[in-house]
Amino acid sequence: FYLFPNIAGMCRDLGAIAAHRKLPPALRERSSPATLVQMFLLWSHHVATMDRRSFGRLGSEGQHYLRLSIATALADLQTGLQRIRAAAQDHDGFQKFIKDGQHLC
Repeated sequence: FYLFPNIAGMCRDLGAIAAHRKLPPALRERSSPATLVQMFLLWSHHVATMDRRSFGRLGSEGQHYLRLSIATALADLQTGLQRIRAAAQDHDGFQKFIKDGQHLC
């Protein structure tokens, strides 16, 4: 029903770990690098996911996972995965998303 892919490499490659470290303390406390990727996927690539931190803070420090529901049509899953693949390579888009700061968390 759900997949929990480790997106540590994606977080690192997009610059989400570095971007998270630079956030103001209050915003950094309420988020994680995976949260930044989650919001980037939603607002820039139109893919809804959940980050590990959304299920509780305990034990989430340093955890770079997303929750993906697979309870949908195969064609929808393929579209979602294509969008995630495109997002993973969209370094400029991620940097713009962070710079704009509108939908960070």
